[in-house]
Amino acid sequence: MNGQIFSLNRIAQTSPIRKTELHYQLKQYNHNRRITDLLLAIAVISGLMVPFLRDLGSSYSLATDWEVNRFAFSTSNGRFASLFDLIQQISFSILLLRAISKSRKANWLVISCSVFGLIIYSLMAVVNNAGDLTSVLFGNVPTTVFIIPLFYLLTEDPRIEQLIKEWVPLLSLICFIASLASIIKFKYLCGFGSYIGWCPARDYFAFGISLYWSTVVLKSNDEHAYFITMGIGILACITALMLATRSWLIQPMLVMLVATFMAKGIDKVFKRTVIVIFATGTALLALSLIYPEVLDSFLNRIGEDTRSNQYDIFYSQVEPASLIFGNGISAGYRYGTNSNYPFFDNQIIYLMFHFGVLAVVPLLYVLLRCLFGSSKNSQCKFVALFYLMAILGLSTYYSYTINVGVVLLFSSFGFALNNIEPERSNRMRNADGEK
Repeated sequence: MNGQIFSLNRIAQTSPIRKTELHYQLKQYNHNRRITDLLLAIAVISGLMVPFLRDLGSSYSLATDWEVNRFAFSTSNGRFASLFDLIQQISFSILLLRAISKSRKANWLVISCSVFGLIIYSLMAVVNNAGDLTSVLFGNVPTTVFIIPLFYLLTEDPRIEQLIKEWVPLLSLICFIASLASIIKFKYLCGFGSYIGWCPARDYFAFGISLYWSTVVLKSNDEHAYFITMGIGILACITALMLATRSWLIQPMLVMLVATFMAKGIDKVFKRTVIVIFATGTALLALSLIYPEVLDSFLNRIGEDTRSNQYDIFYSQVEPASLIFGNGISAGYRYGTNSNYPFFDNQIIYLMFHFGVLAVVPLLYVLLRCLFGSSKNSQCKFVALFYLMAILGLSTYYSYTINVGVVLLFSSFGFALNNIEPERSNRMRNADGEK
């Protein structure tokens, strides 16, 4: 009570000039907050619309003339999907520019490295007539990959941190449900024993797994964090089995195992281990009984080697020394029926192939600080390790580009890099007067 009286007396004693300044600051804060909310909402909604629009105009055909159960995806809504993708990337980029302008001096070295690489390689691409500025920055091989690691700076804004923490579990759930619905539609049309490479279901899954990782980091100290992790993880496993993707089945299982073994007390660990094995096993068994062709197509792919061949083909055409400075955004190699294929499953090699070592430095800076930094958020260390495994080639069709999954994942890394724990973030918001 005495504190409240003291606070009221201080406000009453504030000079008119000071009151005007405080009123202006409050007005400016609310204005910036509305802009942040709007930009983040536009970016997230636009990002989710990309695979949705592609799926609306989807069609499937056999991948090759001699295939009987492997299909290729195409869409009639590619132009509209690309428009929403552009809106997403521009909105996230504006948020990042705002974060950079307010960032602490301690971050300026990695910021300078990223921005320098972005400017240099963008200018080189434009000068070499590789495309106009928009396609250079946001095209199939965008130079904005240089600034992706900087999205950890977004969580220096308490408002963005609050919104991300509230949104990511629901967004992850939505993405996995959408992925499951999309792949069921494909199998209904093409047969439950069939499988497919790139498709909207895989895009949704990639978003979902990134948001799942973010959920694990941001919800690590919540009361129901374990059950949220288990629920979304089991759904992810079912979706991965339907997609017949071995690598993506591993990722949610690793997360669930880590969440289980990090429980305090041997009894709790044992109980949770039993729950994980029973729940996951029951869900996968039920799916295999309902759709036995799904399990058969998955088991048929377990022994396949789909990775080493790509390395052999790549290095038979690309000089390793060229990876130091990169070959530019137009670079490609002959792969399958594509005479100028610009992508590679290992995203580190992909970055070096186009942009050299400089593009990898900011990425490794962020991940290594998450892995070996002083943050007490141990979940973030494991998530950074799983993400590093994914981009090194464990998980296919996982694009390193500005999208809703990757941006929010790097934003969650900001908790470790800025030494912001979830409880501390709550105290910061309360200190700012937020409810």
